[in-house]
Amino acid sequence: VIGTAMNKNILNIISSLKNIFCELTLIGELSNEIIQELIKNKINYKNLVSINKRKLINEYINSDMLLFPSNYEGFGVPILEAQSVGRPVITSKFQPMRNVAGNAAIFVNPGKISEISKAVQKIINNKKFRKSIIKRGFNNTKRFKKEVILKEHLKVYNEIINNL
Repeated sequence: VIGTAMNKNILNIISSLKNIFCELTLIGELSNEIIQELIKNKINYKNLVSINKRKLINEYINSDMLLFPSNYEGFGVPILEAQSVGRPVITSKFQPMRNVAGNAAIFVNPGKISEISKAVQKIINNKKFRKSIIKRGFNNTKRFKKEVILKEHLKVYNEIINNL
C-alpha cells in the first residue's frame, strides 16, 4: 500500500486482509488508529516512512501486488509504478484510477471490504489470471511513455493551430 492518508482507505484494506495470510507493507506514516486496527485484526505488517525512490522501486519488486483501493486520487501514479515492474494491481473502480489502470487491474468498490478481499484472493490463487493481468499492465504502461504523451500533445496543438 502506497500512502496512508485518509483517502487511501487503509481501514478497509486492513479489514479485507483479516483472514488472509500475508504481510502488508504500508508506505507512509501510520496513525495510532491504523496501528490499533492492524493489531486488532492480527495483520502481519511492515511500515516504511520517507523512503527514497530506489527503495520504493525495490518495495514494488519485492511485493506480490499493489493494493490501491483509494476513495479518490488526483492521478494514481502508484498504479503505473506497480505495473511497470510487473505487479498486479487492485484499485478502485472510480476515476481516475480506472483510466490510469486501463484493462490491467482488478477494480473494486473501495467501500466494500468483501470485494477487496476477493480480489486479493483471486490474485493469490489464480496464477493464470495473475500472469494475464501482469502482461496487460506492461502493455498499459506504454500509453504513458513520454514519447506517446508528447505525440498526443503535438497532435492537439496542431489541431488548434489548423482551426485558427
